[in-house]
Order: sequence, then C-alpha cells, then structure tokens
Amino acid sequence: MDLGLTGKVAIVTGSSDGIGYAVARALAREGTRLVLCARRETLLAEARENIVKETGMDVLAVRCDVQRLDDVRNLVKETVQRFGAIDILVNNAGSVPSVKFAEVDDAQWYRMLEGKLLGYLRVTREVVPHMIAARWGRIVNIAGTAGLEPSNTAIAVGLNNAAVINWTKSLSREYAAEGILVTTVAPGSIETPRQVGNREREAKITGKSVQELRSARLRDIPMQRLGRPEEVAHVVAFLASECSSYMTGACVTVDGGVMRSI
Repeated sequence: MDLGLTGKVAIVTGSSDGIGYAVARALAREGTRLVLCARRETLLAEARENIVKETGMDVLAVRCDVQRLDDVRNLVKETVQRFGAIDILVNNAGSVPSVKFAEVDDAQWYRMLEGKLLGYLRVTREVVPHMIAARWGRIVNIAGTAGLEPSNTAIAVGLNNAAVINWTKSLSREYAAEGILVTTVAPGSIETPRQVGNREREAKITGKSVQELRSARLRDIPMQRLGRPEEVAHVVAFLASECSSYMTGACVTVDGGVMRSI
C-alpha cells in the first residue's frame, strides 16, 4: 500500500530511542523527510546516522527540550528553514513516573503535567500555523492505555494520557475544516527502555520484583507478550498518511488486546 508520504515533512519528538525512534524510522522508510528531536545529543546523533544509512532520506536532528519554549521555537524554525514546511507532527516526547498519591506535592504535580501534556500542547501550538497555511496536516499524539483504564500505580501517567486523549478530540474538531487531522495512539506494554524504567519505579512502590510485575503484566495480555515499538510505528505511519483521510479525533489502542472496554 502506498501511504502517500513521499516528500512530506515530519517532526517526531522524543525520537532518539524507543517508540519515537521506531516511528521516525517507519516514516523515513515511506519517503518522509524527517526531523528528529530529543534532549540527549549523543543518542539523537546515533538515531539520525542509523536512519540515514538505512533509508537514504534527508534527516535533520535538532536537540530540543519540549519543556522549553525557546527550544521548541528553534525546532520549528530549523525545520522550516531546512524543508520549507511541516506536514506531520508526532508528539511522543515525555515520561511520567509511577507515584504514590499522598506523597506528591503541588510542585511535583505541575512537573508531571509538564513532563508530557504541556510539552505536547507547546509543540503543537507552534506547528499548527504552518499546517493551516498549507491546509493539510497530520498530528498524532502518543498517549497510553493508562489514560483509558486507571491504575493506582500509574495515577500521574493516567492523568496525562487521559488529558492528551481529551485534548486530541477537542483539537480534531477545531481543525478538521482546515484539513488537519488529529488522532491519538495509545500503546499498551511495549518493550522499550522507558517501560523498563517504569517497571523499576513500580517495583519500588509496590515492593514487588521487576520480574513479578513483568510476569503479571504478561498474564493480563491476551497475546501473552509485550509489544514491539515497530508495531506502534506502523499504526502511526498509517494515521500520518493520506490513507487515513477520513479519520480524526480517534484513539487507536495498540495493546495486544488488553483493553476490555468497547
């Protein structure tokens, strides 16, 4: 299937490893001109080198902390200077730790909202004018199934993801007539460095071992395995493409069948 992505320009935040890297790689393989964005310069440079070597595509790597407005504005500026447009935005940068509710103070709550939701809003606000001018755009927000199914060990994660899903729906209604389609992808348990870190933090909170938590998670997954970043990336590439031309506001789960809700 031709996704119609050849020549499109995509920014993928948090794309130095994990799901973000897999998404960037998938888009490049479809002919997308690519902008990688992350805080860790060494990993970012390695990601760019690997994608260029594999695909031969034009890839720009920009160090950017999405919690800093100046960094975000520089990301958008460098993208437009290099490619002249921004067609696709994949919001992926950000992580939120597992917490015990009673131990989190006001300042920590603000930091945890900044860790994901506010970064997504900030980047999108700076990118949207370019999509409006072109009357075409795709915004894909990576959330997570904790936004749909609450967990006592993932309260902060769930709040962020639920807010992202709600905001995606609102944004989709605001910009549909401008040719900008906005969707959410909600991965379940995916084998990434971030997931390993989340399990380690959850182990400290619950007193269980990482292996116990992993085994319990696998028992809950009908497919009996963790997902691969590439399996999320394929869905994102479709939603970023011409083939999703009548989809907006949707939240697509990629979770091995975990979610029970209809």
